[in-house]
Amino acid sequence: MRKAWSIVTVVASLGVGFGAGIWRKIPSVSAGSLPTEVAVTFLGSSSSLKERSNSEAFARAFGILPFASFAGARERLDELLLAHGRLPEMRMHSDPLESELILDEIERILSLASEAELVDFITGRKFDYHSYPIADIAYGALARYSPKRAADLWLVERGRTEDPAGLFPVLGEWVKIDPAEAEAWVGAIPDENAKSRARQAFLCHLAGSNPQAVLSRFDEIDLDNGSGVAMVVAARVDLASLPGLADRFLESRIGGGFALTALLDAWAEREPEAMLAWVLAQDAEAISAD
Repeated sequence: MRKAWSIVTVVASLGVGFGAGIWRKIPSVSAGSLPTEVAVTFLGSSSSLKERSNSEAFARAFGILPFASFAGARERLDELLLAHGRLPEMRMHSDPLESELILDEIERILSLASEAELVDFITGRKFDYHSYPIADIAYGALARYSPKRAADLWLVERGRTEDPAGLFPVLGEWVKIDPAEAEAWVGAIPDENAKSRARQAFLCHLAGSNPQAVLSRFDEIDLDNGSGVAMVVAARVDLASLPGLADRFLESRIGGGFALTALLDAWAEREPEAMLAWVLAQDAEAISAD
């Protein structure tokens, strides 16, 4: 007998991620919770930076860097990195404004760096979970010079630190320039875990421009770690193909299947009534299987 559905059952079956919306805010914190000596305000100033002129703070607030070179901005960059690193973990998912402002200024400073300066900034640095956005910024900036050099550096650094961050923006730049070369690089990665992560990132970017090409390679989508791929595909394919695509994900769902949840979330953004009708037509135990 089919298990009865209710709205609670639907949300529970799709998981907490679906109920809350599958997206990830940039880690954040209010300036008041930072130690006084590194508290970064909306204008980018802090009590330890009172000697800086109001004109520089004003310029930062409106996206104008008061620096002519990356070397000249290193002191400010170090202050921003310190401020970001001190954001308390318990506040990382509250107000995104402060962290976004810090990361935005870090990105603008790194945009001044040369290729060699970016390599020097990345090399030997340990990116923990909270600094992953900084890794993405740095590797993305390096990829705009050379995606291959950025990817090769990521592979070397990952072997040293096991940090996974940084590759996604690199492959994004590479896919825009030469997707075949990017895929060949992914296929040559010796470590299987790193290769799996890289393949999902590659497919996610490929889906952004050619979702049908990714659908033809359905078996390459990791049902647990390919949530991004599933979401991008579902956001771009023809609406009429979504019920059949959801069927395929459900049939292939073994031991989890977060990709199905991501697909349903993206489908709900486009056609909520049709998505809910599909869910209610499924066996509750099958769709909620762990």
